[in-house]
Amino acid sequence: TFDNKFDSKTNNENKESPLDLHLKKVTAPFASYLLKLKNYLDEKIKPIDDNIQNIMTGENSEKEFQTAQNLYKKKNEIRNEVYSKITACQEIINSLFKDTNKKIDFFSSEKGEIIIQTDEQQIDINQLSSGEKQLLIVLLTVLLREHEPFILLMDEPEISLHLEWQTTFIDNLRK
Repeated sequence: TFDNKFDSKTNNENKESPLDLHLKKVTAPFASYLLKLKNYLDEKIKPIDDNIQNIMTGENSEKEFQTAQNLYKKKNEIRNEVYSKITACQEIINSLFKDTNKKIDFFSSEKGEIIIQTDEQQIDINQLSSGEKQLLIVLLTVLLREHEPFILLMDEPEISLHLEWQTTFIDNLRK
């Protein structure tokens, strides 16, 4: 009947593409990875925060003030070290997305979600172009395998990639 055909068409339109499904398969472990790193960082800097707190409740002599500054620097160094790979990945993606006025943010979400911002608003990850989605899939896959030996096989990865992105693709993967 007509109603069944309409329902079927509506259901097909609401289905996610294979690319969207693959993107979900990559972003879920990425969120978990990001939260694990955050917990690791919290454990690593807790003693530093405790020391800073102890100093700040004291009399705050010049020496203590200098010690607190050094502890803040150490805390930032640890944070930069822990997040260095993710920060590098984010910088690569943002440099490639600059012409589309999109920015990606891996750090603002408490749940480890990837935030994509345009000049006007925040957009859903599914609103990215197919090339942008493929780029995210590949770069996040490589990032998540950073400490594991692996072989990455891709069949014509450049098909949906912007011409400029194609020229820097391998260099960005290596970074």
